[in-house]
Amino acid sequence: MEVYGLGNAAGHDGGAATAVSSLRLLLWAGAIAFGVWELAAVLLWIRDAGTIGSAGVHTWERLRSDWFLLIVVTDHLIIAGVALLWVLVDAGRRGWPVWMRLAWVVAFVGLGTPALLGYLAQRAAARTE
Repeated sequence: MEVYGLGNAAGHDGGAATAVSSLRLLLWAGAIAFGVWELAAVLLWIRDAGTIGSAGVHTWERLRSDWFLLIVVTDHLIIAGVALLWVLVDAGRRGWPVWMRLAWVVAFVGLGTPALLGYLAQRAAARTE
């Protein structure tokens, strides 16, 4: 079994399937850990601001007053947009149904990195089936 175009590096003993399983586990663990970190950060952000509205106003004021922060956020939005388009195209090429592709889009827009890591884990699973 070939692992990501590297040839049969794991030999004929099923090691490639084990490598993919380990990769999937690592990707899902990363998705969960990053999701927990994001949730904690959002809760602290709201707590420090007092309300979600105040937090949003504060963030908008910071973006308007700090050019570097605006560059970083803009860059991340472009990267996220490219990743989102890649997920749509990649899932389509794999023949995944429209509802599943749209579910990944909603998850990606709502959760960001954790959803992308989850998609990569599911993609790895689909390679071995």
